[in-house]
Amino acid sequence: VKVGHEHFTFEQTWLRRLVEANAEVRVVDCSVGIDDLHEDPHLWVSPRAARQFAPAIAAALAEVLPEAAADIDAARVRLLATIDALDADLRRILAPAAGTRFYVFHPAWGYLARDYGLTQVSIEHGAKEPSAAELADLMRRARADGAGVVFVQPEFSARSAGVVADEIGAKLVMLDPLALDWPKAVRQAAEGLKIRLSDHE
Repeated sequence: VKVGHEHFTFEQTWLRRLVEANAEVRVVDCSVGIDDLHEDPHLWVSPRAARQFAPAIAAALAEVLPEAAADIDAARVRLLATIDALDADLRRILAPAAGTRFYVFHPAWGYLARDYGLTQVSIEHGAKEPSAAELADLMRRARADGAGVVFVQPEFSARSAGVVADEIGAKLVMLDPLALDWPKAVRQAAEGLKIRLSDHE
């Protein structure tokens, strides 16, 4: 199962080699039918995107594991119900935040932001930390937006994000788009964005 985004560098480096060495492997592209965001490959953080590619994954699994097709289909139904419930929760949680901008170190929540009417502003671009001038501009914009939270990820240095947060009086909030418990991680992101809104108010 590939993400299918041009900036998902792990796939760019390894997928072709893996498939060439294993000709029987079927590849499911999760990006089919989803309008991509240029610098953000994390389309799985969007419940609406997940609802679109989950059936394709289930169909591929049933094809290679026909003896488990009934169990796979039951799991597909359960997963789609989970996705629908999560989407409803996020619409409720994020409705008051529609139209606001939030700040992240690494651009990982753009698809979620787009689905629920928010705008992600990234401190890092192209896997590079900002220059001094770019950092000063970010801090100016963050102050103007009244940003109360800057989101960071466990696998990245929070140095630049910490500078922005300190300068504007915001707090750092850790969110993990790679967490194994996907519904919990996405729900925590929404709750974190709600905190950002309440701090702004």
